[in-house]
Amino acid sequence: MILDLGTGDGRAVVRRARREPYALVIGADADAAAMREASLRAARQQRKGGLPNALFLATSAERLPGPLAGKVDLLTVVLPWGSLLRGVALPDPDLLARLSCALRPAGELELLLSVQPADRSLGLDVLDGPTIDELMLAYVAAGLGCREARRATGDDVDRLGSSWARRLGVPHLRPAWLLRFGRLEEPPPGEGASVWAEARREPSPAAPLALDGEATHDPAPLSDRPLADGYPAARYDDRGLLPGGGPGSRHAASGRRGHDARPAAARRRRRRQ
Repeated sequence: MILDLGTGDGRAVVRRARREPYALVIGADADAAAMREASLRAARQQRKGGLPNALFLATSAERLPGPLAGKVDLLTVVLPWGSLLRGVALPDPDLLARLSCALRPAGELELLLSVQPADRSLGLDVLDGPTIDELMLAYVAAGLGCREARRATGDDVDRLGSSWARRLGVPHLRPAWLLRFGRLEEPPPGEGASVWAEARREPSPAAPLALDGEATHDPAPLSDRPLADGYPAARYDDRGLLPGGGPGSRHAASGRRGHDARPAAARRRRRRQ
Protein backbone atom coordinates (compact mmCIF):
# COMPACT_ATOMS: atom_id res chain seq x y z
CA MET A 1 0.00 0.00 0.00
CA ILE A 2 1.28 3.44 -0.98
CA LEU A 3 -0.03 6.62 0.67
CA ASP A 4 0.65 10.05 -0.83
CA LEU A 5 -0.11 12.54 1.95
CA GLY A 6 -0.96 16.09 0.87
CA THR A 7 -1.46 14.80 -2.67
CA GLY A 8 -2.98 18.06 -3.98
CA ASP A 9 -4.50 17.49 -7.42
CA GLY A 10 -3.92 13.73 -7.15
CA ARG A 11 -2.20 13.41 -10.52
CA ALA A 12 0.82 11.75 -8.92
CA VAL A 13 -1.50 9.07 -7.53
CA VAL A 14 -2.99 8.43 -10.96
CA ARG A 15 0.47 8.16 -12.54
CA ARG A 16 1.79 5.78 -9.89
CA ALA A 17 -1.36 3.64 -9.90
CA ARG A 18 -1.02 3.25 -13.67
CA ARG A 19 2.69 2.46 -13.37
CA GLU A 20 2.19 0.00 -10.49
CA PRO A 21 -1.11 -1.79 -11.21
CA TYR A 22 -0.64 -4.34 -8.42
CA ALA A 23 -0.26 -1.73 -5.68
CA LEU A 24 -3.08 0.06 -3.88
CA VAL A 25 -2.22 3.76 -4.20
CA ILE A 26 -4.01 6.19 -1.88
CA GLY A 27 -4.00 9.96 -2.21
CA ALA A 28 -4.95 11.92 0.92
CA ASP A 29 -5.53 15.65 1.17
CA ALA A 30 -7.63 17.93 3.34
CA ASP A 31 -8.96 19.61 0.18
CA ALA A 32 -11.39 17.15 -1.44
CA ALA A 33 -12.18 19.50 -4.33
CA ALA A 34 -8.55 19.51 -5.48
CA MET A 35 -8.64 15.72 -5.93
CA ARG A 36 -12.00 15.58 -7.72
CA GLU A 37 -10.69 15.54 -11.30
CA ALA A 38 -8.16 12.77 -10.59
CA SER A 39 -10.78 10.83 -8.65
CA LEU A 40 -13.24 10.99 -11.55
CA ARG A 41 -10.55 9.94 -13.99
CA ALA A 42 -9.68 6.89 -11.90
CA ALA A 43 -13.41 6.05 -11.61
CA ARG A 44 -13.78 5.35 -15.31
CA GLN A 45 -14.20 1.82 -16.55
CA GLN A 46 -10.86 0.10 -16.96
CA ARG A 47 -11.26 -0.10 -20.73
CA LYS A 48 -11.53 3.70 -20.71
CA GLY A 49 -8.43 4.20 -18.57
CA GLY A 50 -9.93 3.76 -15.11
CA LEU A 51 -7.73 2.71 -12.22
CA PRO A 52 -9.36 0.37 -9.68
CA ASN A 53 -6.19 0.46 -7.55
CA ALA A 54 -6.41 4.24 -6.93
CA LEU A 55 -8.22 5.63 -3.88
CA PHE A 56 -8.66 9.21 -2.68
CA LEU A 57 -9.32 10.24 0.92
CA ALA A 58 -10.29 13.71 2.12
CA THR A 59 -8.48 13.75 5.43
CA SER A 60 -5.71 15.63 7.21
CA ALA A 61 -2.38 14.42 8.57
CA GLU A 62 -3.65 15.02 12.10
CA ARG A 63 -6.19 12.19 11.66
CA LEU A 64 -3.53 9.59 10.91
CA PRO A 65 -2.95 6.75 11.33
CA GLY A 66 -6.56 5.64 11.98
CA PRO A 67 -7.38 2.45 10.05
CA LEU A 68 -4.08 2.75 8.18
CA ALA A 69 -2.02 1.98 11.30
CA GLY A 70 0.78 -0.43 10.43
CA LYS A 71 -0.47 -0.98 6.85
CA VAL A 72 1.49 1.47 4.67
CA ASP A 73 4.52 0.21 2.75
CA LEU A 74 5.49 3.63 1.37
CA LEU A 75 4.30 7.01 2.65
CA THR A 76 5.24 9.98 0.47
CA VAL A 77 5.01 13.69 1.26
CA VAL A 78 5.97 15.67 -1.84
CA LEU A 79 6.54 19.44 -1.65
CA PRO A 80 4.03 20.06 1.14
CA TRP A 81 2.87 23.57 1.99
CA GLY A 82 1.30 25.36 4.92
CA SER A 83 0.70 23.38 8.10
CA LEU A 84 1.90 20.10 6.59
CA LEU A 85 5.22 21.67 5.55
CA ARG A 86 5.66 23.14 9.03
CA GLY A 87 4.80 19.78 10.55
CA VAL A 88 7.49 17.88 8.66
CA ALA A 89 10.14 20.64 8.47
CA LEU A 90 10.12 22.10 11.99
CA PRO A 91 9.24 19.24 12.79
CA ASP A 92 6.18 18.42 14.94
CA PRO A 93 6.88 15.32 17.12
CA ASP A 94 3.17 14.45 17.26
CA LEU A 95 2.88 14.43 13.45
CA LEU A 96 6.07 12.41 13.00
CA ALA A 97 4.83 9.80 15.45
CA ARG A 98 1.58 9.52 13.52
CA LEU A 99 3.41 9.07 10.22
CA SER A 100 5.65 6.44 11.77
CA CYS A 101 2.69 4.52 13.15
CA ALA A 102 1.06 4.32 9.72
CA LEU A 103 4.06 2.39 8.36
CA ARG A 104 4.53 -1.34 8.29
CA PRO A 105 7.62 -2.51 10.22
CA ALA A 106 9.67 -2.43 7.01
CA GLY A 107 7.81 0.58 5.58
CA GLU A 108 9.39 3.80 4.39
CA LEU A 109 8.65 7.50 4.64
CA GLU A 110 9.87 9.52 1.64
CA LEU A 111 9.89 13.32 1.65
CA LEU A 112 10.61 15.86 -1.05
CA LEU A 113 11.08 19.19 0.73
CA SER A 114 12.02 22.67 -0.39
CA VAL A 115 12.24 25.83 1.75
CA GLN A 116 13.87 28.88 0.18
CA PRO A 117 14.48 32.46 1.45
CA ALA A 118 11.21 33.64 -0.11
CA ASP A 119 9.36 31.08 2.05
CA ARG A 120 10.50 32.46 5.40
CA SER A 121 7.07 33.95 6.03
CA LEU A 122 6.12 30.40 7.03
CA GLY A 123 8.49 30.67 9.98
CA LEU A 124 10.91 28.06 8.60
CA ASP A 125 14.66 28.11 8.04
CA VAL A 126 16.05 27.54 4.57
CA LEU A 127 16.77 23.86 4.10
CA ASP A 128 20.50 23.29 3.68
CA GLY A 129 23.13 20.93 5.05
CA PRO A 130 23.08 22.03 8.73
CA THR A 131 19.28 22.28 8.97
CA ILE A 132 18.94 18.86 7.33
CA ASP A 133 21.26 17.40 9.99
CA GLU A 134 19.07 18.88 12.74
CA LEU A 135 15.98 17.60 10.99
CA MET A 136 17.31 14.03 10.88
CA LEU A 137 18.00 14.08 14.63
CA ALA A 138 14.41 15.18 15.30
CA TYR A 139 13.09 12.34 13.14
CA VAL A 140 15.21 9.80 15.04
CA ALA A 141 13.71 11.10 18.30
CA ALA A 142 10.27 10.34 16.84
CA GLY A 143 11.22 6.77 15.91
CA LEU A 144 12.26 7.31 12.28
CA GLY A 145 15.82 6.48 11.22
CA CYS A 146 17.27 8.24 8.19
CA ARG A 147 18.11 5.97 5.23
CA GLU A 148 19.03 8.66 2.74
CA ALA A 149 19.36 12.44 2.64
CA ARG A 150 20.49 14.25 -0.53
CA ARG A 151 19.56 16.94 -2.98
CA ALA A 152 16.75 15.90 -5.29
CA THR A 153 17.37 15.23 -8.97
CA GLY A 154 15.23 15.41 -12.08
CA ASP A 155 14.91 11.62 -11.95
CA ASP A 156 13.37 11.91 -8.48
CA VAL A 157 10.78 14.37 -9.76
CA ASP A 158 9.92 12.05 -12.67
CA ARG A 159 9.63 9.03 -10.38
CA LEU A 160 7.40 10.81 -7.86
CA GLY A 161 5.23 12.18 -10.67
CA SER A 162 4.58 15.54 -8.99
CA SER A 163 3.04 18.11 -11.33
CA TRP A 164 3.69 20.78 -8.67
CA ALA A 165 7.42 19.95 -8.66
CA ARG A 166 7.50 20.36 -12.43
CA ARG A 167 5.73 23.72 -12.27
CA LEU A 168 8.23 24.94 -9.66
CA GLY A 169 11.15 23.79 -11.80
CA VAL A 170 12.60 21.37 -9.22
CA PRO A 171 15.54 20.88 -9.12
CA HIS A 172 16.90 23.26 -11.78
CA LEU A 173 15.05 26.44 -10.76
CA ARG A 174 14.25 25.49 -7.17
CA PRO A 175 16.46 23.16 -5.11
CA ALA A 176 14.82 20.47 -3.02
CA TRP A 177 15.90 17.70 -0.66
CA LEU A 178 14.98 14.03 -0.88
CA LEU A 179 14.78 12.37 2.54
CA ARG A 180 14.00 8.69 3.21
CA PHE A 181 13.24 7.29 6.65
CA GLY A 182 12.48 3.86 8.06
CA ARG A 183 10.63 3.02 11.25
CA LEU A 184 12.80 2.19 14.24
CA GLU A 185 11.89 -0.75 16.46
CA GLU A 186 11.50 1.45 19.52
CA PRO A 187 11.59 5.27 19.55
CA PRO A 188 13.96 7.03 21.93
CA PRO A 189 12.23 8.98 24.73
CA GLY A 190 10.78 12.20 23.37
CA GLU A 191 7.70 14.32 22.88
CA GLY A 192 6.20 11.88 20.38
CA ALA A 193 6.61 8.78 22.56
CA SER A 194 3.10 8.86 24.04
CA VAL A 195 1.50 9.21 20.60
CA TRP A 196 3.69 6.35 19.34
CA ALA A 197 2.65 4.09 22.21
CA GLU A 198 -1.05 4.88 21.75
CA ALA A 199 -1.06 4.30 18.00
CA ARG A 200 0.98 1.08 18.26
CA ARG A 201 -1.71 -0.68 20.30
CA GLU A 202 -3.28 -3.69 18.65
CA PRO A 203 -6.47 -2.47 16.91
CA SER A 204 -9.71 -4.08 18.01
CA PRO A 205 -11.48 -6.33 15.47
CA ALA A 206 -13.86 -4.44 13.22
CA ALA A 207 -16.78 -5.52 11.09
CA PRO A 208 -16.26 -5.65 7.31
CA LEU A 209 -16.75 -2.34 5.55
CA ALA A 210 -20.17 -2.25 3.88
CA LEU A 211 -20.60 0.33 1.15
CA ASP A 212 -23.68 -0.86 -0.72
CA GLY A 213 -25.71 2.20 -1.71
CA GLU A 214 -22.94 4.57 -0.62
CA ALA A 215 -20.57 4.52 -3.59
CA THR A 216 -19.75 7.94 -4.93
CA HIS A 217 -17.34 9.63 -7.29
CA ASP A 218 -16.48 12.18 -4.62
CA PRO A 219 -13.41 11.63 -2.41
CA ALA A 220 -14.32 11.48 1.28
CA PRO A 221 -12.70 10.49 4.58
CA LEU A 222 -12.41 6.86 5.62
CA SER A 223 -10.74 7.56 8.96
CA ASP A 224 -13.60 6.05 10.96
CA ARG A 225 -14.05 2.99 8.76
CA PRO A 226 -12.14 -0.31 8.97
CA LEU A 227 -9.73 -0.95 6.13
CA ALA A 228 -8.82 -4.48 5.08
CA ASP A 229 -5.22 -5.52 5.70
CA GLY A 230 -4.74 -6.76 2.14
CA TYR A 231 -6.00 -5.62 -1.22
CA PRO A 232 -7.75 -8.49 -3.05
CA ALA A 233 -6.74 -9.09 -6.65
CA ALA A 234 -10.25 -8.76 -8.06
CA ARG A 235 -11.96 -6.39 -10.44
CA TYR A 236 -14.80 -4.14 -9.44
CA ASP A 237 -18.32 -5.14 -10.34
CA ASP A 238 -20.65 -2.82 -12.26
CA ARG A 239 -21.46 -0.91 -9.06
CA GLY A 240 -17.85 0.11 -8.53
CA LEU A 241 -17.51 -2.19 -5.49
CA LEU A 242 -15.24 -5.13 -4.93
CA PRO A 243 -17.10 -8.47 -5.04
CA GLY A 244 -18.12 -9.55 -1.57
CA GLY A 245 -18.05 -6.09 -0.06
CA GLY A 246 -14.29 -5.49 -0.38
CA PRO A 247 -12.32 -2.80 1.41
CA GLY A 248 -13.85 0.08 -0.49
CA SER A 249 -15.20 1.61 -3.65
CA ARG A 250 -13.09 2.96 -6.45
CA HIS A 251 -12.76 6.11 -4.46
CA ALA A 252 -14.31 6.54 -1.08
CA ALA A 253 -17.47 6.28 0.93
CA SER A 254 -19.32 9.54 1.23
CA GLY A 255 -21.81 8.49 3.86
CA ARG A 256 -24.62 9.81 1.65
CA ARG A 257 -27.14 7.01 1.79
CA GLY A 258 -29.30 6.34 -1.23
CA HIS A 259 -26.83 7.77 -3.71
CA ASP A 260 -26.35 5.32 -6.60
CA ALA A 261 -23.10 6.10 -8.45
CA ARG A 262 -23.36 3.19 -10.86
CA PRO A 263 -23.20 3.94 -14.57
CA ALA A 264 -26.66 4.48 -16.11
CA ALA A 265 -26.43 1.24 -18.12
CA ALA A 266 -25.72 -0.74 -14.95
CA ARG A 267 -28.70 0.82 -13.18
CA ARG A 268 -31.00 -0.12 -16.07
CA ARG A 269 -29.73 -3.70 -16.05
CA ARG A 270 -30.36 -3.89 -12.33
CA ARG A 271 -33.96 -2.68 -12.69
CA ARG A 272 -34.66 -5.21 -15.43
CA GLN A 273 -33.43 -7.99 -13.12
